[in-house]
Amino acid sequence: MSKIFACILCIAVLLTGNVNAADDRYSVVIKVDVSDENASIAREKALNSATRAAVNAIAKRISTSDGAKKIANMTDAQIINFVKETSVLNEKNSDVRYMADLKIIINEEN
Repeated sequence: MSKIFACILCIAVLLTGNVNAADDRYSVVIKVDVSDENASIAREKALNSATRAAVNAIAKRISTSDGAKKIANMTDAQIINFVKETSVLNEKNSDVRYMADLKIIINEEN
């Protein structure tokens, strides 16, 4: 019984490794540095611009030039639908400024 469990566990680990490798094609790290009247507004603007930049960069990698142009013309509300995950790798802020390195992963199904 324990040998079967060990085999299933090994297969699961191997499959997980392959899934993570596939994510690299659908992810990008974006640096943001935005100032505004307060850090909260700057952060919101930074996240919106980072999301757009990430989706555009990945679209250029995995799509045709026509597809990438169509995505570049989408609204922020449309762009956000492509995002699977946003991770903050590093961030700093002041009263009026937000700086961060953000890893953005898009949905592979879109």
